[in-house]
Amino acid sequence: FPYTTLFRSRLTQLSAELAAMELEGSRRELEQNLGIPALTLAYPFGDCDKRVEDLARGAGYRLACSITRGNRHAPAEFHRLKRVPVGEHTDAARFHRRLSSIYDFTCSLRRYVRKLSMTRARHK
Repeated sequence: FPYTTLFRSRLTQLSAELAAMELEGSRRELEQNLGIPALTLAYPFGDCDKRVEDLARGAGYRLACSITRGNRHAPAEFHRLKRVPVGEHTDAARFHRRLSSIYDFTCSLRRYVRKLSMTRARHK
């Protein structure tokens, strides 16, 4: 299971030094308390950027989850994994559809349309 950090801070808003301390400290504390390696991370609030991804990699996390929806990942994205939402109303058929490449494509398309709409709204 992915872990979050010690204080659930928005890592992109911290200095590199504080963000690294937060990531390394949370990993160390979890490993001491659980007695198993903490190799996965869920970014607090899904808040990450390239700098935070690099810090997570440097802190020893092998995988890290964002809150971006999707299901396809390139090796370079292992510290920015997408998620497939599963809730109480997710039946087997819906879950199966969310694992398809079509689901990932529609998620990417929605992100693109949202970004395009925001860009147009700013220029009006």
